[in-house]
Amino acid sequence: MDSFWSSFWSSIFAGLVLAGGAIVLPIIKAKLPDYFDHFRSGLIGLACTAILIVTFTGRPLFSKKPFHVTEDNVEEIVKMWAENNGVGLTKPNVPQDEGVFNYTLTLPNGLPVMVFKNRSANRIEMQALIQLEEQGQQDINSMNKDDVADVVQAIGITLSQARIANIISFPTPQLRITLRKIILIGSLDESVFMQSLDELDYGATITRNTLSTAIRRKRRDGTGHKSGEDKPNLP
Repeated sequence: MDSFWSSFWSSIFAGLVLAGGAIVLPIIKAKLPDYFDHFRSGLIGLACTAILIVTFTGRPLFSKKPFHVTEDNVEEIVKMWAENNGVGLTKPNVPQDEGVFNYTLTLPNGLPVMVFKNRSANRIEMQALIQLEEQGQQDINSMNKDDVADVVQAIGITLSQARIANIISFPTPQLRITLRKIILIGSLDESVFMQSLDELDYGATITRNTLSTAIRRKRRDGTGHKSGEDKPNLP
């Protein structure tokens, strides 16, 4: 959000310089010809200075200096980025050791993402646990092992194609799908942080879509139910 406003005001400033130069220069030339060359040189110098700043720093005028993220300040910076971007943040009600943190971020669509750092680690990790709805879990429970394995394989292939790390726990009483993102603190900034959340959000969407499609296909083909049990009713 801060980068947006800094770019916005930089664009306004550039527009004012161009517009001011186009309007003021002819007036000064007509009314104050002795000062015209000085004023024109000043505007050119100001424009060149702005260009050099952007060229050598890679940042627009009026932009804030990027935070240097370290293992010591990463927790506070993560909290600040979440607040700046409207991401809900809660902390578990359990004691945390020094150098360790664990928060749950809630994205605008309601997806919970756990972000944490272990002791002496030079990275943070994000995890999103995909919860199956009751009907979806019932459909999974009604399948035989081979058919569930087919569903799990379809989800794994989809996430691999999207290059999203994942852990799929099967067989368990419940199918658990965890999406993971590991970020080195040395490469962490606000854009990387938010992009990682977006990737997990996208991963959750394609996981649910793949799961829903696979279950519908099993129903349509008349497979996916355990022997001796009734087939699940079609919706």
